[in-house]
Amino acid sequence: MRIRQIKAYRVTSIISLLLGITALQEIYISENLLIIGFAAGVLGTFLLGSAGFFTVFRFVSAF
Repeated sequence: MRIRQIKAYRVTSIISLLLGITALQEIYISENLLIIGFAAGVLGTFLLGSAGFFTVFRFVSAF
């Protein structure tokens, strides 16, 4: 279960990275795409951070 969650967070971070790159390329054309890319990047970073935190917490609480 934990491995699937980490893989899902990894996929989310890759998608958010691609959205961020697309947003940077289209910064002069569409400001809305930049906002969407930034929001996706923040969400992906938050999900990856929470996955890492809970993984460390489970490891520490096991001992």
